[in-house]
Amino acid sequence: MRQGAVLGVAAVVAVSLVYVTGAPPAAADDSQPAKIQQTVTIIYWPANATGQVQFSANRGTLNGNGTLSLPFWILDYRLTTPWNVGFHLDYGPYEPASGLANPAQSTSAGLWNADVFYNWTIPLKPPAVIIFEPFAGYGETHVNNSVTTALGNLVTESTVYSGIYLGANAILPLSEHFFIVGSGTWYPWSNATFNLNAPGVGLSGSASASAPQYIYSVSFAYQTSSLWTFSLGYEWYGVSVSGVPLSTMTARGETIGGAFCPCNSQFSGPTFAVGKTF
Repeated sequence: MRQGAVLGVAAVVAVSLVYVTGAPPAAADDSQPAKIQQTVTIIYWPANATGQVQFSANRGTLNGNGTLSLPFWILDYRLTTPWNVGFHLDYGPYEPASGLANPAQSTSAGLWNADVFYNWTIPLKPPAVIIFEPFAGYGETHVNNSVTTALGNLVTESTVYSGIYLGANAILPLSEHFFIVGSGTWYPWSNATFNLNAPGVGLSGSASASAPQYIYSVSFAYQTSSLWTFSLGYEWYGVSVSGVPLSTMTARGETIGGAFCPCNSQFSGPTFAVGKTF
């Protein structure tokens, strides 16, 4: 999932606020090279997750649902060129989940994303402007699960959600230091790859399927004159998998029939962020 969209846009706000305040732009100085702006941001997203899953096999169908809490700490980096084209990268290391219904289960998740973007300042009724920032990139979210059954067998399952995403940020400066940011991200080409292993019962294999994803976020931020930015927002993330055939998985040498999923997962929670633009 793509993160960091809410606060990382601080790099362009300082430049665009000249339209809001009415301050005249400084005279051009051809002796000075155009400046590249860089923004480093730390984001905390304590997400709550809900999910639904269905398992269909030769002997029937099982349905289940559950909830958990998964805090993400994300390091976000943005580079903006004088031509308003930039590069964005974020990384969230594996973090453990809490609130699992089964005490024998453990879950962790991590992520990374990389994209390019363009900053477009659109004049509204003077002196107001809105900054529109389309972007496109590639990202991966990794989720690892393990559980020990009542018979003492360890079962591990890992899922990788990956794909190309498209989206846009919209930044509305309210004054010289305050602004609102909204963001939407869609994954038109994304997949979920499942890997399952239970050596105690001879179960192993992997399978993949299409996995559409979306991210929406909104934030209210304050930026100091020294380009420190503090932000409070809220973010929603969802992913759905229509069905994963189990014909590629085996148990004790025999092919498993049926399918895993449809599955749906939704993550949501407040976001807190601090960033610095150089």
